[in-house]
Amino acid sequence: MSQLRVDVVTDEEGTGSPSFPNGIAELPTVLKPEPVSPANNATEISETPTLDGGTYYSLYGKTHAISRFQVATDAAFTSIVYDSGEIGATETHDVPSGNLVESTDYYWRVYYEDEDGVKSEFSDAFEFTTSDSFFIELDLEDPNNIGQRTNGGFLVGIIDTVAGTIDSQDDYQTGERYALIISPKNLEKAEAGIRWDSVPDRNEPGSITRWDGLSSTENILSKNDPDYEVFEYIRSIRSSDPVPSDGGSDWYVPAMDELEIMFRNLKPNSNDNSVGTSTAVFPGTQDYGFNPSSDPTSSAYTATGEPFQTTATDFQQGGSQQLDYVYWSSTDSSDSGQAWTVYVNFAGTGPQYPFSKEIAGSTQAFVRPVRRVPL
Repeated sequence: MSQLRVDVVTDEEGTGSPSFPNGIAELPTVLKPEPVSPANNATEISETPTLDGGTYYSLYGKTHAISRFQVATDAAFTSIVYDSGEIGATETHDVPSGNLVESTDYYWRVYYEDEDGVKSEFSDAFEFTTSDSFFIELDLEDPNNIGQRTNGGFLVGIIDTVAGTIDSQDDYQTGERYALIISPKNLEKAEAGIRWDSVPDRNEPGSITRWDGLSSTENILSKNDPDYEVFEYIRSIRSSDPVPSDGGSDWYVPAMDELEIMFRNLKPNSNDNSVGTSTAVFPGTQDYGFNPSSDPTSSAYTATGEPFQTTATDFQQGGSQQLDYVYWSSTDSSDSGQAWTVYVNFAGTGPQYPFSKEIAGSTQAFVRPVRRVPL
């Protein structure tokens, strides 16, 4: 039987860092993690898996100080979809919702760091595949479930145009009752200058509606016109991010009343609400917050009253799903080439304004897709 001798040299007191003479490579002081789960080639993984990087080892008893977990769509980690950043010492970490999508192959890895700032190598990359559906069944009519994950996104609330009043000018007079579902944050288009319509001052018949963002979106998509940048973005995510098979719709741009209920039920902060009115040809002059299509119907906001900050923590300021800035609706104002928007954290909190469709440059108007599930 052969033997290997390694001479380890320290200082005279025997307390210093060891060295390895005679050309023997120095061993790492923090060992490369050996991942536990999801195991390599695991399948049917949920949207929020717990990554277990295995036991932390330091050759010299140094305390575990930092961990970092990454998930990517390729083994080389050139396309990282989630990075925890340097977080506190932990061997496990939950991937937050809104980062992974269904039926997709991913790779994950982790490194550890000791109290002296010495890092291990990244672990070997383990591959896993997410499940075909992240569907979580909730009672869609229970207001306590607002902001909870379900039906490919998160519950916003109820639109009821059966019992409510549909504006006589509205392009869509067939009332419906449905649960509104907001997409995960990773499907939000947050881009300076994405335009509703890049052609100046044209109004769009078929998009004169308070509540029916789905029909408005389909109306414009049928044109196959790249000038409608907001709607062409919806076309792209319909291809890349299929919705669950739950009897609901595909993704679309919310109409003005759908956008209002998004702000009212998922308001990210405790700022005072804007109060006042806006005027356009459609639907005329109205108070901020007036929404005849929501269930319950809503009237004007009050500065220090309703709506209050959402209790859904993912949608609160700093949460992984929060609403951010100015959002397009799919509702045409029938007035000087403008469409309706809601301002979340810009120029007030919650006002509804008509906004020039062709605005570009530094102005930011975001797109947060929604879908509906009939009740």
